[in-house]
Amino acid sequence: MMRKKMLFMGFLLCAVMALLLTSLPLAVQASALQKLSLEDMTKKADVIAVGKIADKQAHWVGRHIETTFSLQATEYWKGNLGDSFEFTQMGGEVKRPLPIGMYADGLPRFFKGERVILFMEKPKKKPLVKGAPKPHPDSKVGASCQIVGWAQGKYTILKDPDTGEDKILRLGTENMQVLDKKEVEKRFSVAKMYSGAPQPKSQPMKMTATGQSTNLQKASDAKLLKNKISGQKPKTSSRELSQEAQSLLNFPKREKLGDFKAKIKSFLK
Repeated sequence: MMRKKMLFMGFLLCAVMALLLTSLPLAVQASALQKLSLEDMTKKADVIAVGKIADKQAHWVGRHIETTFSLQATEYWKGNLGDSFEFTQMGGEVKRPLPIGMYADGLPRFFKGERVILFMEKPKKKPLVKGAPKPHPDSKVGASCQIVGWAQGKYTILKDPDTGEDKILRLGTENMQVLDKKEVEKRFSVAKMYSGAPQPKSQPMKMTATGQSTNLQKASDAKLLKNKISGQKPKTSSRELSQEAQSLLNFPKREKLGDFKAKIKSFLK
């Protein structure tokens, strides 16, 4: 009897852990996002910053998770927030007291070392809505700059492995369509490879295109990417990289950073 009870409790604990380890959707629905053109975002943004994500810290605020990011700015195309600044958004992943994540489709996601272009709005005082819940006193979201149009207003900068040119892409949207969580995670795994961002040894990168997992941390791929990032001439051709990784980022079709900047500047005239 005692053994059955212990087995039941163990099963119950595993079930609870499995539930907590899955990502929990936030209340905001991606379908409610207003699709914005590049010109619309340029004019709506108070700040357009170019830089690198130096740090990210997720923490509990009441019953939800918030993540604060630190950006080291290298350039501003509109406005100015200094050499570095922080911004906070809803969602993220924490490890304590248990590993758990909260996200919403369409919410911009970031990794340390990621080079980005951010279209940002400064915090504005919003009129109080009768009956609406008050924000948690420890929340930083209301006092933080926010990305214009969620994932629409965030671009990632990566070097084309064949030409060495900086090119821009969106990891969270494609052709103005919000991507689901699995697709975003797949793109992030590949983007991290190309950016040289460190990967946790205990969690090898995996991506799926047809439901089958593919380990992207093969020795040949890792060595080739390391050579490309450091500027050394690789002994192997870039074509030997994972075909799935190349097709996913599709560098030949990506816009050059310089051309993208010129387009933004034309909207500001």
